Amino acid sequence: MDADDPDPSPEGTPLETALQQKLDLVESASYAQNISSVVSDFATRTGVTTLEEIDYTTCREYARQLNRAIDDPEQALSSPRSAKTNYATLRAFLSECVKDRLIESNPAMDPDAKAALPSIQDDPHRQFWSPE
Repeated sequence: MDADDPDPSPEGTPLETALQQKLDLVESASYAQNISSVVSDFATRTGVTTLEEIDYTTCREYARQLNRAIDDPEQALSSPRSAKTNYATLRAFLSECVKDRLIESNPAMDPDAKAALPSIQDDPHRQFWSPE
């Protein structure tokens, strides 16, 4: 950890602290809102509160929950592509945490963790609107 970075608590680096560090560097308000939303969603779905709690298992569980959310009308995800985008945003955030030396590696990069995401069926003949 850099000398300018605050020391993590004995429990670990709060997810909110790491997120705020990232948001302080983001110039785009829409990107800041997006990353904040995804990291908050991840924390809510998995129950993690520190970076050190994030591992292969929590990333795989998040991918599974995103997959299930597509079929649930109560959820905000509208498509497999949305689920993959959310996971990619989390993965990018965790990569930044690695660069900042807040964590040693990015568990969201594990191919088996992201394998639980839904597949995207790119059918060029598929129509998304009704016949009307």
